[in-house]
Amino acid sequence: MLWQGQEFGENYFLPDSGLGRVLLLRPLRWDYFYDTAGKSLVKLTRGLMNLRKSCAELRRGSHYFYNDYERYLSRGILLFQRETAAATSLVAVNFTDVDQSVPFIFMRAGSYTEQLHGLDNFSTDAGQERWLTVPSNYGRIWRSI
Repeated sequence: MLWQGQEFGENYFLPDSGLGRVLLLRPLRWDYFYDTAGKSLVKLTRGLMNLRKSCAELRRGSHYFYNDYERYLSRGILLFQRETAAATSLVAVNFTDVDQSVPFIFMRAGSYTEQLHGLDNFSTDAGQERWLTVPSNYGRIWRSI
C-alpha cells in the first residue's frame, strides 16, 4: 500500500480538501532515493515486492485478520494471515514506538522463516502458542511451506 512516492521516502504534505489534493505539483526528490535512509527504504520496498511475486499466498488464497483488541490492537499491533494449501504467511506490524512481544497460536504446524531479515525463525506444532517479537514502527513476515 504505497502512495505517491512513499517507496522513495517522499513525504509531501497533502491538504485535507480542495484542488491542492490533485493539482499540487509534487515532483519526486531523487536525493531521498540516494541518502542512507532512502537506500534502506528502497531495499525494503524491493524486497517486499519480490516477496509478493514469489509467494502465491500473498496474492491469492484465504486471508484472516486477527481482530483481538486485548492481545493485539490495544498494543498497536496488526496481525493478518494469508494462506494457500501450499504455504502460510503471517504478517505482523507494530505501529508503536517500542518493540512489542505478543502471543500467537499457530493453527498450522511447520517451520516458520522470517522473510524480511531471516531473524526469529522457529518450528511449531498446530495449536501451539508462541510469543512473537515485532520491532517498533516496523513489521515481520513469517512464512511456512
